[in-house]
Amino acid sequence: MRAFKTVTLAIALGLATAFAASPALAKKREPAGYAARAEAIGADTGGLTTNNNRASALRDCNEKAAPLRDYTWGDQQSDVYRACMAQRGQAE
Repeated sequence: MRAFKTVTLAIALGLATAFAASPALAKKREPAGYAARAEAIGADTGGLTTNNNRASALRDCNEKAAPLRDYTWGDQQSDVYRACMAQRGQAE
């Protein structure tokens, strides 16, 4: 009789745990990048001009910073790149 009560208690405890845990485990987990719904900030300038300006600034600034390698110049490469982008009015 005692074994029957122990088995019944174990089954009841297992079912209670399963029912309590199921809502928490049911949530779909996505990587952070897929869950974010990124939107542009500010007014839509609506054109390729902005994209072309940014692309041009990226190319120019990367060319300026390329000769300065991190392993020889330390932070100089990133400083030159950031200054170049700031002069062009672009975010780094």
